[in-house]
Amino acid sequence: MRVRNLFIATKNFGKISEFKRMLLPSGLKILSIGDGEVLDVEETGETFLENARIKAEAAKFFVNDATVVVGDDSGLCVAAMGGRPGIHSARYANGDFASAMDRILFDLQGMDRQNRGACNFCALHAIGPNLSGAFRGEVHGTIAQFRRGNGMGYDPIFIPDGEERTFGEMAGEEKDRISHRGAAVRKLLNHLLRDS
Repeated sequence: MRVRNLFIATKNFGKISEFKRMLLPSGLKILSIGDGEVLDVEETGETFLENARIKAEAAKFFVNDATVVVGDDSGLCVAAMGGRPGIHSARYANGDFASAMDRILFDLQGMDRQNRGACNFCALHAIGPNLSGAFRGEVHGTIAQFRRGNGMGYDPIFIPDGEERTFGEMAGEEKDRISHRGAAVRKLLNHLLRDS
């Protein structure tokens, strides 16, 4: 069956905007929270992949059977902080990412770049007609010395390997080409369109 509709199971409008931008060339119709009713879901998983699956399974009940639902869970893992905030990235911020970034910068105070390693991770879980699959993407880098640029989440403090700029200093399309979510979305898209 030719997939035509994707429902993004998130209330994070920054994520929805990235999905729409990355998937626009595919010709798929991207639906989001504003296009359907989705209950709040408790993220009880112990990994990004488990939480992405929980979100997708919960949202599947609110869309028609011909729509592919995509759950997304992503976050920042800082090596010197034992991998935190990790799967708790959104809760760690509690809606205030500026303060969350400042706490991370405080915890890493005095550390040189070599000891400021981090990874941005994205897990997608897709459920639809004859489909249930997980797709992941990750990008390694370092934590900047201070916030630079804008962007969503922890973008202003994350410098991907091979770059001197943070994600927050990049244009959206430029970030998409190297980001964790960009990598996961490309895998998802290849899977969805390979038989069409």
